[in-house]
Amino acid sequence: TQICAFIERTRKDDDDGPIYFGTIYLDEDSALFGLMANMYDYPHDGLNVPVSASKGIPDTLSFDVAEVYEREKEYGHSFSWLSLEELEEVQKRYSAFPKAPNVGGTYGPHQELSAVIAAMEKLRDEFLEPRLVFWFG
Repeated sequence: TQICAFIERTRKDDDDGPIYFGTIYLDEDSALFGLMANMYDYPHDGLNVPVSASKGIPDTLSFDVAEVYEREKEYGHSFSWLSLEELEEVQKRYSAFPKAPNVGGTYGPHQELSAVIAAMEKLRDEFLEPRLVFWFG
């Protein structure tokens, strides 16, 4: 299972709807899945509490994402989206997530998620509102 994710953006002063920015496929990672959409329920001192409950697919999608969603909606699950601020909280919690007791330490920053956050920060700096639309498939 992987996370199929799409960055979309809107202009803060424009009602034209979301515009597709890019596609990201994140490899299977149960800690990340749990934080993004409550995919797994195992205790780690409350660190795996999802940042947001699954929100479902947004009411409006960019043309590109809507096209992929129509093809994959019967195979995917846990459809949702997160804002930049929510993704930053996912990263914060993921970085503190404990590794297996026999290994010790914490996960540290998720590298692919760091790249997604950096791209979304750049969009925000350009007066755009980014979001990550995703599902598991």
